[in-house]
Amino acid sequence: MIVLLLLLTASNAWGLNVTITTKVRGGDKPFVFGKTNLPDKTELVISIKCKKGSCGGQAKATVSGGIFHAGPFTQKGAPFNPGIYTLTVTAPFAPLQPSSVQAFFGAHGENLDGPFVKKVGIGKLVEYQTSFKIAGAVSAEKDNQARQQDKNAIHEWWQNKCLDFCIASQVQYGQITGNMDNFDWDQCYNKCLLEEGKK
Repeated sequence: MIVLLLLLTASNAWGLNVTITTKVRGGDKPFVFGKTNLPDKTELVISIKCKKGSCGGQAKATVSGGIFHAGPFTQKGAPFNPGIYTLTVTAPFAPLQPSSVQAFFGAHGENLDGPFVKKVGIGKLVEYQTSFKIAGAVSAEKDNQARQQDKNAIHEWWQNKCLDFCIASQVQYGQITGNMDNFDWDQCYNKCLLEEGKK
């Protein structure tokens, strides 16, 4: 018990040098398997993104016994196209982790150290990044289709966001003026959609 207490105190005094390794299996519907010295219950976000464009996928994983896994990843249900992909494993800030992990990380991640630890603002987070290849003949047509799917999904998200924004704005306008009918819905919606092109 005393030895364990000394080890915990030592790791907190010098910081945990975070280690992460990953393997990707499963071909065009990849699974991610990883090992880490982060404590059990650490919540991770696993992201896969194509090198060119915004196609990819994301999943959550939890560390258990020093290992984690996520998958299969797909491109909106379809297999990923052949090519080079970036794999990112992130352990969000300590306040977003379970209480046992927060105690290990420190309130602002101050107990974390090493090449995979990034200081962002007043806190630290863990971010590991590597790349992997999905074998096969690269198809520019398939890549363009995947990018178009992503553009369509982003556009749909913006439409829904603008719809919610203008509904809330109309209600607020009605509360202030006492007449919601005079609210210029088209102007609100079109102005909101213009913001999509600026992102």
